[in-house]
Amino acid sequence: MAIIYEKIILKRINKKYQGIKNQFGFRTNSSCRHAVFAFKESVLFNRRQKKRKIGATIDASKAFDKLNRVNLGVKQRGPLSPLLFAIYIEQLSALLDTDPGGIIIGEIKINNILYAYDLLLFTEKKTTQDGKKCLNEKKNRPKWMV
Repeated sequence: MAIIYEKIILKRINKKYQGIKNQFGFRTNSSCRHAVFAFKESVLFNRRQKKRKIGATIDASKAFDKLNRVNLGVKQRGPLSPLLFAIYIEQLSALLDTDPGGIIIGEIKINNILYAYDLLLFTEKKTTQDGKKCLNEKKNRPKWMV
């Protein structure tokens, strides 16, 4: 019975919820191919500009496990879980968007690409050490990331 209610709620949320531009997972009409295309084209553009970027990947699948789903009434493998994770991870993406680094194509800045639980980050730092420092900074992180 709970699954039926979750599916009804999911359908209602999906009518209003647009998601974020750089999350390619958990969205209708979006796939891993779209994320790969965005990444590939960004890298090729950056290469043509002869600019150096540092990238890192993060598997955030365990991040959703930190939520107390019992209090929220959400099952780990329930129909609502992927959408709720996408909403949950938006805070991280918004924080990353405030960083001036990334790949700039015209008016568009790309510094993070998300597909489901995987994150791909770009930074403009000059050395690998600077890039690691930037990615490890705790300043202004959401509490769940610390």
